[in-house]
Amino acid sequence: MAPHGFNSAAYPRARARGYAPDVRRLRGFGRRLDNPTFTYIVVVLALVALAHVVNHSLFYVAPDLHTAIADVPSRASEQVSAFVSSTNIRRQHWNSVASMMSWKVEQTAHALDLKTWKDHGPLRDEYGHLTFDAQCQALTKDGIDPGWPLVSPSDAPDGKDGLPFADAKEACDYMNTLPEKLKVYTFALPSKIERRYQLARLAPTFNRAYDVEAHVIGALGKPPFATTNVSEAMAFLFPNRPYLDRVVAYPDNGRDAVEASLAAVVENAKTKGAGGRDKRAWEKSKQQGGCSRVFVNAHDQGTESLFSKRFRGDNLGTRTVAVVATADTTTAENVNETLDVTRFLGAHFAREKDVSMVCSLSFHLPADAIHLGAIVPLPTPGTGGERRRNSMTPGADDGDEEKEAEFVREEAREEEGTTTTNATTTEPLESEDHRPVSLAFRGNTRGSLRSHVIPSLRSLNRSDWDLEADGATTPSKYMKLLARSRFCLHLRGTRVYAPRLIEAMLFGCVPVIVADGYDLPLSWFLDWDAFSVRMSEREGVNATYVAEMVDAADWRRKHDALRRVIGFFLYHDSPVFGDALWATAAGIERQISRGRACENAGDDDDETTDVASDES
Repeated sequence: MAPHGFNSAAYPRARARGYAPDVRRLRGFGRRLDNPTFTYIVVVLALVALAHVVNHSLFYVAPDLHTAIADVPSRASEQVSAFVSSTNIRRQHWNSVASMMSWKVEQTAHALDLKTWKDHGPLRDEYGHLTFDAQCQALTKDGIDPGWPLVSPSDAPDGKDGLPFADAKEACDYMNTLPEKLKVYTFALPSKIERRYQLARLAPTFNRAYDVEAHVIGALGKPPFATTNVSEAMAFLFPNRPYLDRVVAYPDNGRDAVEASLAAVVENAKTKGAGGRDKRAWEKSKQQGGCSRVFVNAHDQGTESLFSKRFRGDNLGTRTVAVVATADTTTAENVNETLDVTRFLGAHFAREKDVSMVCSLSFHLPADAIHLGAIVPLPTPGTGGERRRNSMTPGADDGDEEKEAEFVREEAREEEGTTTTNATTTEPLESEDHRPVSLAFRGNTRGSLRSHVIPSLRSLNRSDWDLEADGATTPSKYMKLLARSRFCLHLRGTRVYAPRLIEAMLFGCVPVIVADGYDLPLSWFLDWDAFSVRMSEREGVNATYVAEMVDAADWRRKHDALRRVIGFFLYHDSPVFGDALWATAAGIERQISRGRACENAGDDDDETTDVASDES
């Protein structure tokens, strides 16, 4: 069912098969990062080593840049002085560093763990989830409907032709033809900027949200979507990575750095890029009409740069498909001014031309969720499991659900060489059905909406809720909490999105979304009401209303729908047919094909919307 020449599933393997370190000890090191003193020592040593490596790298690779940052110590001192002025900020940043290092250890341990090398067969991805291709084959050959909750074709959220799918068959057929429709030409990246990006990757500042940016750009620049033939190209991709531009520029203004990088790529394309091929591509992108240029960025600072006066003549702001995580449609005109919360109004996201991308990238969390028994993968088509699921009602027998969850956990224990009676096994979690925590939240209180909502909810003193907002948690505790929770709260912070939204879904926790203006990922073809609870920010600050909504929600039905759609929200090291990368590519093709938002677009606004508050 997958397009010819492209695998429906990929199974990347650890390179060091002959060397299996003590993974438990490595994970134990990660848990020790929860100790402040130990974390301080590790952070200091890591920063010293990093400074040494970066200093020598800059001296040999980019001597001009090395000279330019000679005054970094004095500027760093100023930054430190400002940093320590606020105890709350200091604690939150410290927690962020400790958490980041814990996650890096967890990621390394997972990559070296022999369990992750298991080949689940051609019907499943490397995590163990049933692939889109397997479900399409079952539909075509056996008539087994995958049960995806699709948006109605007449229910486009932006009031225009949304081009979603009438049924699952249309979705399968569309994905099969997508590589033929979406041919992406990537403009050349000037070598100077490429060197900066390589150095920026050494900085220990990456997280599961911002890493999506590089993954999507890199995947679109490879088969089956990439092309170097200008004449067959449908989309023209800017290779800029705004997040890396911000890292390189720190502590200077990140917006200026993003804009300068984009200007260099545009100028290169107009003149000499790729031996003149970029110039032909640039001209075609102008003559083709509509929104044929594509710009990917995880943070709204990248989108802002498109509207800069510098690019007014090229109309980048109004004639570029922005693929973003900050898919916030809130503007100064439609913001709820009566609600006493501040927000950032410079995202420039337009439903009629832009794409909201899945904002969490992890190549181990999906497998960890299955291993913990937090979510049971869809059964193999034709085994009868899918028919039982289709007919499941809130009053269905709990026994089958319990047995299926236990079977997955038992299989995982067998892979480790343990049994249910082995004292060395981890503490057993509740089954997929029986979760003791009704509502959970982990994060921080950055963003005034959170500072309103979290204390209000905690004032109810619900013993079945677990709401913490100090920003500190270890990967192990975080994953166990998600696995034990029925509903997970997603609140607007400084921006509408956070990787925790997708991570909660990976662990089978139904999201409760309170973020006005958030154009949810893939909402153009998936019905989020089927697998989430949504309410306005005005409703969200009312703790009693939130409790009533959560208590009344049909968790089992929503959880079942979540299991059916989770494959669309998964990224893979090597993209898998129908996964989050493919779904994002489909969104790009959709916006370019209909193109009506750009055909009659006027010049970009002279001024950018810069009503910023609560900057992250």
